[in-house]
Amino acid sequence: KTHLAHSCSRHRCETRVECECNRAANGVTLNAAGGFFWGGTGPMHEMSASSNNHEMRDADQAEGTPEGDAFAQDLRLVFEASPDVLLVLRPDPPRYTMVAATNARLRATHTTREQTIGRGLFEIFPDNPDDPTATGASNLRASLDRVLATRAPDTMSVQRYDIKAPDGTFHTRYWSPKNVPVLSPTGEVLYVLHRVEDITELVQATERGDALMDRTNAMEREVLRRSGE
Repeated sequence: KTHLAHSCSRHRCETRVECECNRAANGVTLNAAGGFFWGGTGPMHEMSASSNNHEMRDADQAEGTPEGDAFAQDLRLVFEASPDVLLVLRPDPPRYTMVAATNARLRATHTTREQTIGRGLFEIFPDNPDDPTATGASNLRASLDRVLATRAPDTMSVQRYDIKAPDGTFHTRYWSPKNVPVLSPTGEVLYVLHRVEDITELVQATERGDALMDRTNAMEREVLRRSGE
């Protein structure tokens, strides 16, 4: 499980307090559009913790510093530049709103950040309508539901989940997916990290190898049959 924990250096908290600065420092504050707010300048509310007399001032007095905002921007760039195919989802079934994606994810799915962020997962990535046996979307939804129910990672078996190309046609794709909950210190599911690995070439190479083996075996059997005539 991925836990979000932060010791608030700005307010010198001695205990973990789920305040706005905590969320901002962990890069999980939502903006009005439902996407990630990668900075510490969001509105803050007054709160106190009796254990350490932690007090927060109002928004005008607790805005993020330029250095903190620059660091948060750098974190966003680091995340987006990750070579992994990652997508961050809100735990709002059945929609599962997409709030962040790596560049690798956008390339792998032939999408842009503008087409993705703030949209429902299955709205943008439906099953291939030309494949009546497709189960990719339903299997993924079931996995995400399990993550919310158990608050534990869920590793899926290899899935065929075709992706729509820019020309509107669907291309065959095989994926190895894993869904990981991002938890608050109190165990609340804040986000779900959806990670996949494109294993299409491996699956297709295996299928070609199996087909070649079958043909080879058939030829051997035919040679043996003829040699016995």
